[in-house]
Amino acid sequence: MANDNPALLHHFLQDDLYLLKEDQGAYSDLSAKSASMPTEQPVSPIVEAPKAEPVQSVTETPKLNFKYLGSNKKKFLILVNYADAQYMAEAHLKALESTLGRKTLSIDDVAIVNIAAYANYQHQDYLTFFVPEKLLILGASAVPAGLASVKLNAIEQLENRLQLYTHNFDEMLADREKAKAFWEQMKNL
Repeated sequence: MANDNPALLHHFLQDDLYLLKEDQGAYSDLSAKSASMPTEQPVSPIVEAPKAEPVQSVTETPKLNFKYLGSNKKKFLILVNYADAQYMAEAHLKALESTLGRKTLSIDDVAIVNIAAYANYQHQDYLTFFVPEKLLILGASAVPAGLASVKLNAIEQLENRLQLYTHNFDEMLADREKAKAFWEQMKNL
């Protein structure tokens, strides 16, 4: 690397330099030129970046999965709560099938979900999975977590679905008036 500027020599030589009288005139001309030249920036020491923490694995939300009775052909979701049955008690299922038959519906048209098996699921989980147009909730114990207050034996229009909350079959089979009130609303659902 050839450089004619003696002012830069101190960068290359570690010893002190002294100019002779005869070179001082030439030095002042070169100093003026070197003042206009960009100065060398000090080199920063290389600093290693701290090692990154290992990436924590992201826990995925479990995919919703329900066991239900029926084929949900008409997007009609029925929520029940039976701790001792897979879906419903046999006598109650027969009563429900009879009620559905009077509306020209079958078990294939609905999805019957026993929420006793899904204690950690929220109301929105059922809506996301089934996308019901009609929702029937049989009994207070079948009201899913996260559902706002419901009106007994009154059809409600919520978002894009009709919803009916009524008594469970134990109560309706024991009290004729409760069964009659259920059927009056069920005719319009």
